[in-house]
Amino acid sequence: MNLQSVIASVSVMAIIMIIGFLLERKTKPAIEAKQIIIQILVTIAVPSVILNAIFQTEITEHVLSQMGLIFFILINY
Repeated sequence: MNLQSVIASVSVMAIIMIIGFLLERKTKPAIEAKQIIIQILVTIAVPSVILNAIFQTEITEHVLSQMGLIFFILINY
């Protein structure tokens, strides 16, 4: 993964957070609405940014073994 794709991914997440902050200050949504928006972000936006970064990365044998190790650690955690 090159620096440009990392900066792009972080920038997208920062823009999402800034928009959410500004909307929350302006509209004061109900707690239920906040929970729905958070659920949407967690289940759609964050994985999309992660997948975008993965598809821009060249997958070598070393990267694949690291991904497998991380997956194994997460399952056993």
